[in-house]
Amino acid sequence: MKDSNIDFLKLVYHNAKMGEEAIVNTLKNIKESPLKDALRRQRMQYREILKEAKDMLYQYGEAPEDLGFFTKMQLRSAIKFNTLVSNSESHVAEMMMQGSNMGIIDMTRELNEYDDVDPEVRNLGEKLLMIEEENFQNMRRFL
Repeated sequence: MKDSNIDFLKLVYHNAKMGEEAIVNTLKNIKESPLKDALRRQRMQYREILKEAKDMLYQYGEAPEDLGFFTKMQLRSAIKFNTLVSNSESHVAEMMMQGSNMGIIDMTRELNEYDDVDPEVRNLGEKLLMIEEENFQNMRRFL
């Protein structure tokens, strides 16, 4: 069971890191606005999940794995390209909703696959899923 907990926590960390990295790169390309404020709040939520996942991994004697160089570059390039096409609130909100939707799908799949993890570990995954669902809904007002 220990390995399942570690594997699941690494997946939670990875998903939260993708969300945070997407927001960091998006914030660079948009002007001050209520949307930018909403994205900053979302970033703080991801950072909280990252800290909790990291702390739990350390308890298991493991360390989180950062996103790979190519993953980061692909993400940065995609965001840069999409915000060059349009950095309107509507377009950025749609991009963020697509990212949250991918997070919802990934976390739902992982929660179903790793049904044997410790309750504390599972709760962190469920917390991330709830954050992704809230983020998706919150971006709707900017469409």
